[in-house]
Amino acid sequence: MSCAAIRWIAATCLPAALSCSGPTAVGAAHPPAPAPPATSGQAAGTPPNTVYLRRDRDETGRGGGQDARATGGPGILPGASTQTTKGAKYTVLGTPPAPTPAPGKVTRIQLDTFFPLQQAGAALIYDVRPGFSFRRGHIPHAISWPKGQFTTQLAAREAEIRAARAARRPIIVYCTDLACPDSNKIATRLAARGHSVSILDGGYAAWTSAELPCE
Repeated sequence: MSCAAIRWIAATCLPAALSCSGPTAVGAAHPPAPAPPATSGQAAGTPPNTVYLRRDRDETGRGGGQDARATGGPGILPGASTQTTKGAKYTVLGTPPAPTPAPGKVTRIQLDTFFPLQQAGAALIYDVRPGFSFRRGHIPHAISWPKGQFTTQLAAREAEIRAARAARRPIIVYCTDLACPDSNKIATRLAARGHSVSILDGGYAAWTSAELPCE
């Protein structure tokens, strides 16, 4: 074969062979790996441990006000007020907010339904009257949670509520009588946090009118 024929084959066929697609093609790129599915409570497409950043101005006064998003890992420190990413300093604006729980329901429970639950210890009962009223007398097994101490006691009480819900024990609140608004206020606030709550109809007055034992 002549040199001219060899040069023609090299110029015509070799580039076509190198550009072929398929698993044996030279330089073929691998397809990108699919993105992992979003975890519970995480918006689709949002990497885990995401923090939102605002770029600070550097010593020359440039580069401020740009927003960025970074994920946990080297250089991203949980709880830090500033981060350094790719040589630029950012202020941490915060992490994605936790999803809002679905609201619970507020219902009323009659004394004849409440009594067997109370006797069996099968309900979590809160007395939301002022503390001095609770000390003067209350329904046995009730826990004092005055309306004025809702926020200060919330962490401890919410742990009790979660445990009761896991055990399928209803949450029941009561105050003084039908005219007392405190039980409804507490129940509404708990329902906004995702807890279903029943209000004892007639409150403590209904219990004492039935001449049931008090503590």
